[in-house]
Amino acid sequence: MGLLGIATEPFLTSQVQDVTVAPISISYEKVLEGELYTNEMMGESKTKESLNGLFRASKILRMNWGRINVVIAPPISVRKYTEEFISGTTQQRMLLGGRPKTINPDLNDPTNPGLVLQNEINAELKATPLEVPDSATPTPPIFSSPFPPPPPTPLCNPYTDKDDKRLLIQALAYKIVDDLNQHLIITTTAIVSTVLLTYRRGINREELISKVDWLREEIISRGALVAFDGPTSNMVDYALKLLSNLVTKRRNMYEPANSLHGGGQGQGNPNHNYRRNILVLSFYRNQLLHLFQWEGIFACVLAWFSGYGGKRKKNTESKPDKTLGVDEPRLFEEATFIAQLLSAEFVNPPGTLNGALLSSTLNRLVERGWVHRHEAENPNTHEKNTYFRISSRGEGPISFLCHMFWPFIESAMVACVTLFSIQPDLEIKTSSLQQRIGWLAEKMYDEGKLYFYESCSMEVLSNTTQTFMKMGVLKTKRPEPPKPAPTKGAAARKRQNNGPNTGGKVTDTEQVQLLPPFTEKDGPLKALAERISRYRRSPPIISQQKEYKRVIVEEFPLLAKL
Repeated sequence: MGLLGIATEPFLTSQVQDVTVAPISISYEKVLEGELYTNEMMGESKTKESLNGLFRASKILRMNWGRINVVIAPPISVRKYTEEFISGTTQQRMLLGGRPKTINPDLNDPTNPGLVLQNEINAELKATPLEVPDSATPTPPIFSSPFPPPPPTPLCNPYTDKDDKRLLIQALAYKIVDDLNQHLIITTTAIVSTVLLTYRRGINREELISKVDWLREEIISRGALVAFDGPTSNMVDYALKLLSNLVTKRRNMYEPANSLHGGGQGQGNPNHNYRRNILVLSFYRNQLLHLFQWEGIFACVLAWFSGYGGKRKKNTESKPDKTLGVDEPRLFEEATFIAQLLSAEFVNPPGTLNGALLSSTLNRLVERGWVHRHEAENPNTHEKNTYFRISSRGEGPISFLCHMFWPFIESAMVACVTLFSIQPDLEIKTSSLQQRIGWLAEKMYDEGKLYFYESCSMEVLSNTTQTFMKMGVLKTKRPEPPKPAPTKGAAARKRQNNGPNTGGKVTDTEQVQLLPPFTEKDGPLKALAERISRYRRSPPIISQQKEYKRVIVEEFPLLAKL
């Protein structure tokens, strides 16, 4: 947003006639910074660049890094886009009955668009003399003042109004991101990594080729491009060669390697290296998540209502009837909740999530035969309602979609559980809270209470914290810098005026705190944790018979250590 604002400023201030923005989409089949990326995702400090490191890295020039796909999207004229934005926003505000925004144009600025328009009107009036009948009283001059009056206040003017300017740049930014996504070429490594993470316990070659071929067709059907021409078997072999340091083959079964060198060999902690490889594979997988965003959200909701997924509270919330499914209002309500929970992971313009989008996505799942729609009697009201459940044909595709999005729901669940440690009103640094969340995620994974290690990624956990702030669960505040102690003397007074030795700067002191009513014990925070955990994949080692509170809180005695 900041860079885009700087780029468009010359046009909005009439310094140039137009600015052209060319979105360039770039995708890598294999990234150079894979291992460094995992360090940051695991909460480790970023490796500093050095000259010695540059010389040591010279060996990478002899390695195969695949292809780089570069696509230049159609250029965007800022002038044309601004005109369309003004027209569309004005019509929208007129339909909504919005009052004109207060704009005070500077009549001394010759570049002011409002004044330029008024000058053109004045020139046209002067060029067309008025015809006054002889018997009529002469019409007084149109403007008795030497300066023309200000033009009518427009409903949208990004040239002079800061709010409209911000909205224009924001809309342009969303337009650029959308163009980048539409022209992004999905790499072979992204497709194969997605399948390997879905079957991370092992998949044979024939099944791997079959799943990759299915996913490839799904990507193409959504209008995206795949960076490979030829048989799927050749595509799989090509991708596995690029991922040889991340994938191992054991008894004709491919799975994420437990070493940094692939093939199950290498030094270091195998478990630690396996986790690093999972994070790199998930990095490739995230390249195509936006293509399945809304279907994946529906899949996670339908999985629970169809009898799969997370835990159920004993006695208070019975297991959903697998044959009945869920009615449309409840399905849309829960899908909206999951979409808000994952909002930080995707870039969607405001207003994207609406009833029309949800309806079209659900209808598409029904038309493909993945979801079964039927009429049934509501067991509570005894009224006929429309229900949806996963069909037998859709169990495979829906499960595949769930595996893409379950890691993010697990991350949200871990972050929510960590918030129990700051009840009711404990203030904690934002960085400290994120460290707690990361530590708890690692412990829960070690104890088998998390299924996906990528849910421990610090980037995803940090995004979840920001989401809770938007949802009104957390609030942030910056403490005021400490006031200097009273001093005497000219030199001391000078130091006092200049502030303390720290210069009055507050570094890494932003604090977070729970907002009411989430401060209440066994209140909305517990209900939120239960609602999130409902839609995640449940580790099989946890008994389905245990009470939910024990699963969420009492099963995690390490919360007391926080």
